[in-house]
Amino acid sequence: MKKILLALLVVSMLASASFAVPVGKYGFGMQGLTLTTGAITMPTIQYYLDENRAIEGGLAFGTISAAGASVTNFTLMVAMKMGLASPSKAINTHWGGAIAYTSNPAFVNNTTNLLIAINLGAEVFLTPDFSIEGNVVPLAYNSLTAAGAATNTISILNSATGIPAASIGVHVYL
Repeated sequence: MKKILLALLVVSMLASASFAVPVGKYGFGMQGLTLTTGAITMPTIQYYLDENRAIEGGLAFGTISAAGASVTNFTLMVAMKMGLASPSKAINTHWGGAIAYTSNPAFVNNTTNLLIAINLGAEVFLTPDFSIEGNVVPLAYNSLTAAGAATNTISILNSATGIPAASIGVHVYL
Protein backbone atom coordinates (compact mmCIF):
# COMPACT_ATOMS: atom_id res chain seq x y z
CA MET A 1 0.00 0.00 0.00
CA LYS A 2 2.87 2.39 0.78
CA LYS A 3 4.36 1.76 -2.67
CA ILE A 4 1.08 2.64 -4.34
CA LEU A 5 0.77 5.86 -2.33
CA LEU A 6 4.38 6.77 -3.14
CA ALA A 7 3.77 6.16 -6.86
CA LEU A 8 0.63 8.34 -6.79
CA LEU A 9 2.54 11.07 -4.95
CA VAL A 10 5.35 11.04 -7.55
CA VAL A 11 2.89 11.12 -10.48
CA SER A 12 0.93 14.00 -8.93
CA MET A 13 4.14 15.95 -8.32
CA LEU A 14 5.25 15.46 -11.91
CA ALA A 15 1.80 16.32 -13.23
CA SER A 16 1.78 19.57 -11.26
CA ALA A 17 4.91 20.76 -13.06
CA SER A 18 4.40 23.37 -15.76
CA PHE A 19 5.39 21.47 -18.88
CA ALA A 20 3.87 23.06 -21.94
CA VAL A 21 2.18 21.09 -24.71
CA PRO A 22 4.88 20.26 -27.30
CA VAL A 23 3.59 22.42 -30.16
CA GLY A 24 5.35 21.60 -33.43
CA LYS A 25 6.75 18.27 -32.26
CA TYR A 26 5.73 14.79 -33.39
CA GLY A 27 4.59 12.38 -30.69
CA PHE A 28 5.28 8.73 -31.49
CA GLY A 29 3.42 6.22 -29.36
CA MET A 30 0.82 3.54 -28.88
CA GLN A 31 -2.92 4.01 -28.56
CA GLY A 32 -5.59 1.49 -27.66
CA LEU A 33 -4.14 -0.30 -24.67
CA THR A 34 -7.76 -1.13 -23.99
CA LEU A 35 -9.07 -1.52 -20.48
CA THR A 36 -12.36 -3.20 -21.42
CA THR A 37 -11.74 -5.46 -24.44
CA GLY A 38 -8.85 -7.22 -26.13
CA ALA A 39 -8.45 -4.69 -28.93
CA ILE A 40 -5.25 -4.44 -30.95
CA THR A 41 -2.77 -1.82 -29.77
CA MET A 42 -2.08 0.68 -32.54
CA PRO A 43 1.13 2.64 -33.19
CA THR A 44 0.26 6.32 -33.61
CA ILE A 45 1.74 9.67 -34.54
CA GLN A 46 0.34 12.79 -32.87
CA TYR A 47 1.08 16.40 -33.78
CA TYR A 48 0.01 19.51 -31.85
CA LEU A 49 -1.05 22.31 -34.21
CA ASP A 50 -1.21 24.70 -31.24
CA GLU A 51 -1.75 24.42 -27.47
CA ASN A 52 -5.40 23.38 -27.94
CA ARG A 53 -5.50 21.26 -31.10
CA ALA A 54 -3.80 18.01 -32.05
CA ILE A 55 -4.09 15.57 -34.95
CA GLU A 56 -3.44 11.87 -34.40
CA GLY A 57 -3.18 9.07 -36.91
CA GLY A 58 -2.57 5.38 -36.51
CA LEU A 59 -2.08 2.27 -38.59
CA ALA A 60 -2.23 -1.29 -37.27
CA PHE A 61 -1.88 -4.71 -38.79
CA GLY A 62 -2.14 -7.91 -36.81
CA THR A 63 -3.25 -11.50 -36.73
CA ILE A 64 -5.14 -12.96 -33.77
CA SER A 65 -6.93 -16.22 -33.12
CA ALA A 66 -10.61 -16.08 -32.21
CA ALA A 67 -13.04 -19.00 -31.91
CA GLY A 68 -10.58 -21.37 -33.56
CA ALA A 69 -10.08 -19.15 -36.61
CA SER A 70 -7.20 -16.90 -37.53
CA VAL A 71 -8.27 -13.29 -38.01
CA THR A 72 -6.16 -10.71 -39.83
CA ASN A 73 -6.90 -7.10 -38.89
CA PHE A 74 -5.93 -3.97 -40.79
CA THR A 75 -6.92 -0.72 -39.05
CA LEU A 76 -6.49 2.90 -40.10
CA MET A 77 -7.40 5.61 -37.57
CA VAL A 78 -7.51 9.42 -37.81
CA ALA A 79 -8.44 11.64 -34.84
CA MET A 80 -8.72 15.36 -34.11
CA LYS A 81 -8.37 16.54 -30.50
CA MET A 82 -9.59 19.90 -29.21
CA GLY A 83 -8.44 21.18 -25.81
CA LEU A 84 -10.72 21.75 -22.84
CA ALA A 85 -10.00 23.76 -19.68
CA SER A 86 -7.08 22.01 -17.96
CA PRO A 87 -5.99 22.16 -14.31
CA SER A 88 -2.32 22.71 -15.27
CA LYS A 89 -0.07 22.97 -18.30
CA ALA A 90 1.10 19.40 -17.71
CA ILE A 91 -2.44 18.04 -18.11
CA ASN A 92 -4.14 18.51 -21.46
CA THR A 93 -7.82 17.55 -21.29
CA HIS A 94 -9.48 17.16 -24.67
CA TRP A 95 -12.49 16.08 -26.63
CA GLY A 96 -12.46 15.03 -30.22
CA GLY A 97 -13.59 12.72 -32.93
CA ALA A 98 -12.07 9.64 -34.46
CA ILE A 99 -12.69 7.57 -37.56
CA ALA A 100 -11.34 4.03 -37.76
CA TYR A 101 -11.65 1.50 -40.56
CA THR A 102 -10.87 -2.16 -39.90
CA SER A 103 -10.78 -4.95 -42.46
CA ASN A 104 -10.65 -8.67 -41.65
CA PRO A 105 -10.45 -10.25 -45.12
CA ALA A 106 -9.89 -13.81 -43.84
CA PHE A 107 -12.84 -13.84 -41.44
CA VAL A 108 -16.52 -14.36 -42.39
CA ASN A 109 -16.21 -13.44 -46.05
CA ASN A 110 -14.33 -10.16 -45.78
CA THR A 111 -15.63 -8.53 -42.60
CA THR A 112 -15.20 -4.74 -42.50
CA ASN A 113 -15.90 -2.30 -39.71
CA LEU A 114 -16.28 1.49 -39.80
CA LEU A 115 -16.20 3.33 -36.47
CA ILE A 116 -17.00 7.01 -35.98
CA ALA A 117 -16.54 8.05 -32.37
CA ILE A 118 -16.51 11.01 -30.03
CA ASN A 119 -13.90 10.75 -27.32
CA LEU A 120 -13.03 12.54 -24.09
CA GLY A 121 -9.61 12.26 -22.54
CA ALA A 122 -6.63 13.68 -20.76
CA GLU A 123 -2.96 13.60 -21.66
CA VAL A 124 -0.60 13.96 -18.68
CA PHE A 125 2.96 15.08 -19.46
CA LEU A 126 5.32 13.38 -17.02
CA THR A 127 8.26 15.12 -18.71
CA PRO A 128 8.24 17.74 -21.49
CA ASP A 129 8.57 14.95 -24.07
CA PHE A 130 6.71 11.96 -22.54
CA SER A 131 2.98 11.62 -21.86
CA ILE A 132 0.40 9.09 -20.75
CA GLU A 133 -3.10 9.47 -22.12
CA GLY A 134 -6.48 8.12 -21.07
CA ASN A 135 -9.59 8.21 -23.25
CA VAL A 136 -13.23 7.26 -22.94
CA VAL A 137 -15.67 6.90 -25.85
CA PRO A 138 -19.05 8.18 -24.68
CA LEU A 139 -20.69 7.96 -28.10
CA ALA A 140 -19.86 5.91 -31.19
CA TYR A 141 -21.39 4.76 -34.45
CA ASN A 142 -20.26 1.35 -35.67
CA SER A 143 -21.04 -0.14 -39.08
CA LEU A 144 -20.10 -3.80 -39.40
CA THR A 145 -20.38 -5.65 -42.72
CA ALA A 146 -19.98 -9.43 -42.76
CA ALA A 147 -20.80 -11.73 -45.68
CA GLY A 148 -22.65 -8.89 -47.40
CA ALA A 149 -24.94 -8.12 -44.44
CA ALA A 150 -24.55 -4.79 -42.63
CA THR A 151 -25.21 -4.12 -38.95
CA ASN A 152 -25.26 -0.52 -37.71
CA THR A 153 -24.93 0.24 -34.00
CA ILE A 154 -24.91 3.39 -31.90
CA SER A 155 -23.05 2.81 -28.66
CA ILE A 156 -23.23 4.96 -25.53
CA LEU A 157 -20.46 4.06 -23.03
CA ASN A 158 -20.81 0.42 -24.03
CA SER A 159 -18.08 -1.96 -25.05
CA ALA A 160 -20.48 -4.84 -25.75
CA THR A 161 -20.28 -4.09 -29.48
CA GLY A 162 -16.51 -4.39 -29.48
CA ILE A 163 -16.05 -0.63 -29.18
CA PRO A 164 -13.69 0.03 -26.29
CA ALA A 165 -15.29 2.30 -23.71
CA ALA A 166 -11.91 3.26 -22.23
CA SER A 167 -8.28 3.04 -23.35
CA ILE A 168 -4.83 4.33 -22.51
CA GLY A 169 -1.91 5.39 -24.64
CA VAL A 170 1.61 6.76 -24.43
CA HIS A 171 3.58 9.26 -26.55
CA VAL A 172 7.22 10.27 -26.83
CA TYR A 173 7.68 13.67 -28.51
CA LEU A 174 10.66 14.31 -30.77
